[in-house]
Amino acid sequence: MEEIDLNFNSVTLSILKQYFQLYEYKKNHSCSEYRIFLELRGWTKGSAKERRAIRVAKALYNDFSYCPQALASIEPKVLYSLAQSRYEVVIDALSEYPVNKINQDLVLKLMRDARKQDKRENQKLPSLDRRSLVYLHEIASITNLSIEQVLANAISEYHSKTLVEKEVKETKAINVFQY
Repeated sequence: MEEIDLNFNSVTLSILKQYFQLYEYKKNHSCSEYRIFLELRGWTKGSAKERRAIRVAKALYNDFSYCPQALASIEPKVLYSLAQSRYEVVIDALSEYPVNKINQDLVLKLMRDARKQDKRENQKLPSLDRRSLVYLHEIASITNLSIEQVLANAISEYHSKTLVEKEVKETKAINVFQY
């Protein structure tokens, strides 16, 4: 009787290889070919399983497609969580580590640190609508300034502008009364 491997390293590696293959196929083939590819594997396009596979592969492909073994020691559940956009910093950090140093504990620690950092940033930001937050993050990334520095600069510019406008109004008022 064949022995079942309960080691999640091989399970994770198998998942990653399958997801990367699926992602590559989706990138390089037409929609109809991709749909057939999915059907041959018993999947349907747009299913939760397929969407999760593509999300995980998109998140990890650039940094780990050459060496999925680097992530083999991570439980699949953690791998799925890692694919969330808020953990992009964790994936970037992991890509800097040697392959043999990446493990479950390191990933969980980096994820915990990312959550703490998110909490700190969210606590510091005033309540803004989603579009304003997107613009704010975009400006911060373009200018290589922190969000606090971008806000401080914006407030300073606004204050300067209002002072100039106030002085112009006062000057016009004085000029009107002189004639």
